[in-house]
Amino acid sequence: MKKGVNYTGVGVGAVIVNNNGEIFLGKRGRDSRNQIGFWSIPGGGVRFGEKLADAIIREVKEEHDIKICQVPRF
Repeated sequence: MKKGVNYTGVGVGAVIVNNNGEIFLGKRGRDSRNQIGFWSIPGGGVRFGEKLADAIIREVKEEHDIKICQVPRF
């Protein structure tokens, strides 16, 4: 992705809930392209040919080192 270039992309996001009903939010770091310091659900872009479930598992692992065990179908 290049800054200032229009493109069509596909993204994913995960709402991660623990057994106590608490929702995980990550704080966007200084290296973020936008919304630095904001709290958000984890997510990111889907690679060409990648399944949505695989993309969210990869993004959560890359960004937060959390292993997703179950991705519900939607």
